[in-house]
Amino acid sequence: MFTIILIVVILFLFFYILGSKTTSSNKNNSISRFENDDDNDSEYFEIMNLRPKFKDYYGRNMDYPKYNDKYDTGTEFKLRQLLLLVWFSRTKKGRLVTASIPQYFYYDYNINGNKLLQHFIARGWIIEDDERYILSREGKNVAEQYAALWKLHRNNQFPFCLDKDYPNWNEGELLKEYYQKEINYLKAEINYTKKIIAFYRRTPSFFTSKEEQQHEIQAEKASIERLTHQIKKDLDKISLEVQD
Repeated sequence: MFTIILIVVILFLFFYILGSKTTSSNKNNSISRFENDDDNDSEYFEIMNLRPKFKDYYGRNMDYPKYNDKYDTGTEFKLRQLLLLVWFSRTKKGRLVTASIPQYFYYDYNINGNKLLQHFIARGWIIEDDERYILSREGKNVAEQYAALWKLHRNNQFPFCLDKDYPNWNEGELLKEYYQKEINYLKAEINYTKKIIAFYRRTPSFFTSKEEQQHEIQAEKASIERLTHQIKKDLDKISLEVQD
């Protein structure tokens, strides 16, 4: 009887010790896995912080103000107001009196188009002729002088400010300068994206599956292709004379 009890005790102690070691081993492996996950996350966020900042390359953010009313036009009108005169000038036959003034004059430039139109009429720059609004000789001269405002307004690729950039337009040289800024920015984006791809490749544990890893890598490669294509387009634009 004593022998049986002794055997039972020995077996109990054996399985208890074995179980403790297994639990301890699993716990250590779990801790090691979590520590690796933390390291991967930390490295990932360090790389993310390397992403080039738009303002560092352009000197301003995309939400840079479209006007500041600091440019002296030598008239009672601001540059943003003269942009409306330029808009009226962009048809050979004039604008129909029933034509609607685009809403962006109100939303982007805080202009009441119909009210400003009446000021142009009172100034003698716009006249009504055969149900159309046409520019007088003086109005045409002013519109021609400030024609570059239209190019600044239409270019949504860069954060232009009418008052700050109109004096530096220089017949399109300013636009070429911004294309070069974009090229530099896109090249930095490509280098950053390559760092992301390298991280993805050497850290499969960062993903839930091999398929997810490959999908993210291919997505980043596609991004590099798009950026490279845009660089080529910008180089082509720089090589050509900037046109309307």
